[in-house]
Parts: sequence; C-alpha cells; structure tokens
Amino acid sequence: MRIKTLFAMMSLMAVSLTVSAQKVMDADLYQGRPSVKSEDSSDTAKVRIFLPSEKENTGRAVVICPGGGYTHLAMDHEGYQWGEFFQNQGITAVVLKYRMPHGNPDVPVADAEQAMKLVRMNAQAWHINLNEVGIMGFSAGGHLASTIATQSKGDARPDFQILFYPVISMMDGLGHQGSHDNFLGKKVKKKVEQKYSSDMHVTRTTPRALILLSDDDTVVPPANGVNYYMELYKNDVPGSLHVYPGGGHGWGSRIGFRYHEEMMMDLKAWFRSF
Repeated sequence: MRIKTLFAMMSLMAVSLTVSAQKVMDADLYQGRPSVKSEDSSDTAKVRIFLPSEKENTGRAVVICPGGGYTHLAMDHEGYQWGEFFQNQGITAVVLKYRMPHGNPDVPVADAEQAMKLVRMNAQAWHINLNEVGIMGFSAGGHLASTIATQSKGDARPDFQILFYPVISMMDGLGHQGSHDNFLGKKVKKKVEQKYSSDMHVTRTTPRALILLSDDDTVVPPANGVNYYMELYKNDVPGSLHVYPGGGHGWGSRIGFRYHEEMMMDLKAWFRSF
C-alpha cells in the first residue's frame, strides 16, 4: 500500500501552493489512458486537491462533483470555492472535473469512481481516515454523486453523500430532461432509465445523506431530492433534508443566495452529527 501511495503522489506531478501549511494541487485524474474512453478525446478528467493543514486535519475527505446538466461544469461556485471552504474546516476536498458523457454514462461514472479511489489510495499521505470519504454533487453533479453512492463498490463507495438540488430520477417527466438526454441519450430503454434513477437503488447500506434544495426550483423539480430522502427514510438510512423557501436553482456557494447563512450552518451542523 505504501508503494502505491508513493507512486500515486509522485505521478500527480502537481503544482503546490502553500498557505499556512495548506496545499492546493492540480493534476490529471488518470496517469495514462482512462478505463472508459470518451468520444471527445480533448475532454480530459482533472482534479484540484485542497489539503488542510496537518494541525487542522479532521481525517475526513470529500470528492466534489460540480453541476452543469452534463454539458459543462460550474467549477467555481459549485467546485473550487467549496474546496477552499472544506480545506478551512480541516476536511480534504477533491474537486473533480469529470468528462461529459455524450450519451455514455460510463464516462463520468468512471471518473467519479476513480476520484474516490484516488483519495483512498493517498489516505496515508493525506492523513485521511479510509472510512470517512464522502461525495458531494450539485444538480447533474448531484445525480452523479447519488449514482456513486447507490451503486459503486469497494474503494469507490462513499461513506456519506451531500446533494445540492440534485437530479435523482432519469424517468420521463420526473428529473431534468437535458441531463437525461446528455447522460443517456435521447432514445433509451426504460430499464436503462431505471438503472440510473438513484431513488430506485437505495438500500439499507446506502451511505448517510444531506440534501439541500429550494422549494421554488423550476429547473430540477424538488421532488427529486424529496423522493430520494423518502427512500432513505424507508431503508433506515440516516438522512437530513433541508428545503429552503426560495432561491431557485444553482446557488451553490453564492453569498447572494438568500438562505446562504442558514445553509452553511445546516451543513456544519450535519458534519457534527456523526
């Protein structure tokens, strides 16, 4: 394990910036060819790793999947800004720039799983507890995160999940049509839609979840997050659902979100609960 860890650290070829013993590193996700090929050869998966200072390190880590309807990624307010937040909370954050699916769901799923494995591969070097590695996602990134949380195994399986205004269902009329078409393609069998509807795959072993969304979200129906919570509840999985009275969709870390302070307190309180 030590050899693998050292190799992974050396192969990152990262540029590090140190601020009060904190580090930020950029790297390609794969050192070589990805396990799943994308039709867009110019689209490469990358990570930005935010390491807290050794003194403040809690041993927790989270892989962050920004949203963007599976056509682009909101890397700042749903990615890098959260990386800095978690770093200051003593939590290692890995912001994932995953590849777009173009109708092949295996592409972003493979990237998210590889990011989870990367964290655990470097657990010793980054002072991370192997059993405290979670995943976080926004909108379509929330769909990707919930897919990993309900279907991935082994080192790719998260110990907790944080979902912001997530797309959960791929069923007609329930999720987000654009995310559906970009993730699966426009013409797809119902059984494939069911496979990637995360509310249909919750079990008693699904990791605990925090779900945050706005009641007036007109982009992704709030029922996505609510239905997912209900399935967690039915299966005795610890869950926390926060539905804010307003704010719409896509607020992420933006201070302009009218319930920003409440949201941050809810997030911090949830982390203190386990």
